[in-house]
Amino acid sequence: MSFTGFQASNLGDAIDIVSQMIDWRLSHEAPADDCNEGERDPAYRNSVECKIFLGFTSNLVSSGIRQIIRFLLGCRFLVVEVLVTTAGGIEEDLIKCLAPTYKGDFSLPGDYLCSEGLNKIGNLLVPNDKLSITANLRTGLCQICTRCYMNSVQRRNILHLLCLMKMHGQNDDVIVDQSLDSKIWTPSKVIVHLGKEINDESSYLYWAYKNGVSLYCPA
Repeated sequence: MSFTGFQASNLGDAIDIVSQMIDWRLSHEAPADDCNEGERDPAYRNSVECKIFLGFTSNLVSSGIRQIIRFLLGCRFLVVEVLVTTAGGIEEDLIKCLAPTYKGDFSLPGDYLCSEGLNKIGNLLVPNDKLSITANLRTGLCQICTRCYMNSVQRRNILHLLCLMKMHGQNDDVIVDQSLDSKIWTPSKVIVHLGKEINDESSYLYWAYKNGVSLYCPA
């Protein structure tokens, strides 16, 4: 495909790069001078594979590319291990579980669409009622984040109390250790929780949760 011409060549080049990533093993590289004995072991070096990251912006999720991302995360032979996207990439996936986006045309006049209760993202049409769903969704996300934060605060307060009790001989190591192991709600864990709660197989967040794919949202 790399020799087809036009954009097909770019797609072919991308396929070749991904194939190299899938086939790569640490044994393909010469051991560094500072490698320890274990890192020089041929069996170990042949077992170390490339960790594949997939990064994308929200406009790809607004479009039909979302289905490709979802396929990559839900297919039987999981290739992608880490996702990196923007806040819009998270939000738009959840919204599309609740309401569809329609294909229009880049040339459609915005004022006419507005009078018909439609908004435009490139050549995609978004009904106004979808925007109200967006507002409701954001409210729901805030409520989830608030609960997660309050749970974290409560755990810290309980842990502090347990430590004080231990100092006075009123507790044992097991309870304190269990409290120390309590889940801290990072943004990534909140996003995974959203994928679990949406429980929709059309969602790439759902499949990231289902297959244990790490997800980071730095912006």
